[in-house]
Parts: sequence; C-alpha cells; structure tokens
Amino acid sequence: MNSNLRFAHPGLAIDACNLVNLYASGRLEEILLTIPVPVFITSKVCDEEAKYIWGGPDDDVKSQIELVQLQPYIERSLLQRVELITELEQSACVYFASYGLRDGEATTGAIASSRGWAIGTDEHKARSIFARNVPHLQLLTTQELVKFWVDETDPPIGDVQLVLRNIELRGNYTVTSRNILYDWWQHFQTR
Repeated sequence: MNSNLRFAHPGLAIDACNLVNLYASGRLEEILLTIPVPVFITSKVCDEEAKYIWGGPDDDVKSQIELVQLQPYIERSLLQRVELITELEQSACVYFASYGLRDGEATTGAIASSRGWAIGTDEHKARSIFARNVPHLQLLTTQELVKFWVDETDPPIGDVQLVLRNIELRGNYTVTSRNILYDWWQHFQTR
C-alpha cells in the first residue's frame, strides 16, 4: 500500500505538539522509520517543551505523567537535534515569536524556513502564520504523518485504533471537524 502524501522537502522539522503526539502513539520508532526524509527537532523542543505525556490508566490518564525519552531516537538518528546557527535563523525566530508563537514553534519555523524543510505542527495559529510567511514550505500534521505510516505499513486495524486512542488520551490531542483528515480518523475510531 502506498500513501498519497509526498514529502516535498529534503527534511522535516517537527515542533513539540507533533513530537508529543507521535511519542504518545506508542509507535514513534515505526512512524519515524516510514518517513522518507530526515526528521529534525530543535533543542528548544527537545529540552524544554516536549517533556511528558499522560501516563495513567485509560480511565484516569491524567493521574500520572510519563517523561518523554528522546535520547534513544537521537542516538539512532531517527530524530536529529538542530540549533539556530545563522543570524538569518535567529532573526526568523524573533520574527515568528513576534506573532506570539511559543519558542519551540518559532525555532522550528525559523530553522525549517532557512533550510528549506517541511514543518510538522498541529497548532492552528502556527500553521496559519507559517502558511502566510513561508507558503512554499509543506505543513504536515500528526494526522498526516500517522496516516502515512498506516498507508505505508498496513498495520492491523486494532493497532491503528490503539495508536489513535493513545494520541488522543496520552498526547491530549483533540480531533475536530476542521482537521484535514477528520473523516479518516473517525473511520478508525468507529470500527
């Protein structure tokens, strides 16, 4: 099975919301292995923003937290840490932050725009700002990345349902009708 999604850039920079959702899926490694381009996270996202997911039992998921452990993925180069390097990147970061984006979103957008990478984010405000300011860059959501994994690997339906439930519960991800793959997501939730 092949996905209709095509990765239009030589890299993908994901922000904290994407990273937390994919981590919460319980299948981060499998999802990262299907993405055909390197996946980057800024140090700001890695060190300060993607800290935990909900770790309690399904009926009381918020009763405990589970720390996000990224080092194994970094050591295997499934995720690559990047820093703001140039003055252009630092200026772009300040520019995106001036719109009220969090530091992780601003650094992710600045690095992606400077280096010509796609941006992974679910935050509506960030998506809107990036679409206006760097319209040539592909914007990808958690839903698109998970659907790509499903299309490429064809896991059992029960596995897909568990991944989606984990993202919603443990990643605290809310799927609304304005999400681009709302119907696809709901299809698996009702099977």
